[in-house]
Order: sequence, then C-alpha cells, then structure tokens
Amino acid sequence: MASYMLLSLSTHYILLFSLAFPSNCELFSSPSEKVNLTLYYETLCPYCANFIVGKLSTIFNNGIIDITNLRLVPWGNALMYENGSFQCQHGRDECILNIIEGCIVHSYPEPAEEYGFIKCIEDLTRNRTYDKWESCFQTTGSLTPVADCLDSDLALQIAMQNNEETGFLNPPHEYVPWVIVNGTPILEDLENFTYYVCNAYKGNFLPNACESQQTARKTTEEASSIGKVCYAGEKQPSKKIPSTSFDRYSGRHRMKGMEKVL
Repeated sequence: MASYMLLSLSTHYILLFSLAFPSNCELFSSPSEKVNLTLYYETLCPYCANFIVGKLSTIFNNGIIDITNLRLVPWGNALMYENGSFQCQHGRDECILNIIEGCIVHSYPEPAEEYGFIKCIEDLTRNRTYDKWESCFQTTGSLTPVADCLDSDLALQIAMQNNEETGFLNPPHEYVPWVIVNGTPILEDLENFTYYVCNAYKGNFLPNACESQQTARKTTEEASSIGKVCYAGEKQPSKKIPSTSFDRYSGRHRMKGMEKVL
C-alpha cells in the first residue's frame, strides 16, 4: 500500500513538472509559424558579401534564426540566354562561384551549416582570395557532397532553377542584395531586415532580440547600407583574380555545364 501511494505521488509530481517545464520542441516555433526570409544575391557583388558576412550573421547569434526559414539564392543579376548560356555581372568567376554556392545550399539544408560555408567564401571574396574557397571546408565540414554536385548535371540544374526563380520575382528585383520577408521585398532598408522579420512573426516564441528591434529601428537617413547595392544591368568591372588558378579548379572537378558560362 505504501509503495502504491509513493508511485502515485511520484506520477503526480512528474505530471506537474512536465506542465511547468514543457519540452524543448515546445519552446521553439513550429515550421508553420516561422517567417520566410529569402536573400537573392550574387557572389562577387561586394555589397552582397558585406551583408552576408556582417548583418546576416546577427540572426545566428541573437536567436532570430529560430523563428526564420532562411533561404539563400545565388544568382542575382546574371543573365541566361535562349541557347542556355549565361553571363554574370562580375564575369566568369562569379558564374563559377554562383554554381559552387548553389551546390552548397543544396548539399547542406541545415541553415547554420549552410551559412557557415557561404559566409566563409563570401569573406574570401572581399579579399579577392576566393580561389581558396575549398579551404572553407577544412574547418567547417566535408567537401564531398559539394564536389559530387559540381561533378554532375545537378549543378547546372540548380543554376537554372535559381535563374528562373530570380527572373519570376514579382515585383522584379532591381538590385542585389534583394531581401524578401514573407513575400514582400524590403527594398533598400537592408539595415533593418531583422525588424521586418520580428514584426512578421506571429508565433509565441519571440526572441529577446525582437523586443529591442521593435524600438530600435533605424531611419532611412541613419541606415548606413542605403545605396550600397549592385544594380541589375549596371556594368561592373571584372573581378577576376590575376592567376588562372580559379579556372584550373574547373578542370580538376569537371563542373559539367561550364561551357555554358560566358
């Protein structure tokens, strides 16, 4: 009898504990509650690199990533012609990097892992050392899934999908970085992109960072990133690195479809 009463009391307290302290999965937003945040960019636009390495990194440090469905679409202002060939705003190297980062996005669907690779490469582009992009995998993970993608037809298929998605944006993108929150572009207000994410979120788990975002939004005059974009159709000088080592990469890995790059 005593053991029965003890068991009953134990069960009672376990129930109370579970009600008072919900499981971890209940503390975070469900997929349906998350805010869709999509970044359309091109790999050698310096303002895209600055946004990715700088501003975008904040959501991984302040908890906003937990309420966000982040998507990265590397294509930007590139053009694809009727014969299937394509040309990028900053030259052939940018086309190659767009393809590489497209394969990274496909190969690593977990946001933090995917972003880690992309951030590392974009940081290299700021120093024009992007021919060393494989070094990003020495500390962050395996290159194999990306290499397999690059050596197959999948790489070109992803590029074509990114071209189609970017080309059918409504309204059309005018420049990159082009940021969309729940289907609505935030235009030049890149400095305040987390403000839009926080205000679009309708779930119960609101990160502390969002509470400050709602009162700390910078005005257009204060936002330092305004006007720092790469406009569609704008001629850009070639950013090709001095050596041919980057093109030699495409010989080491077949990168099927590279004959389409102009």
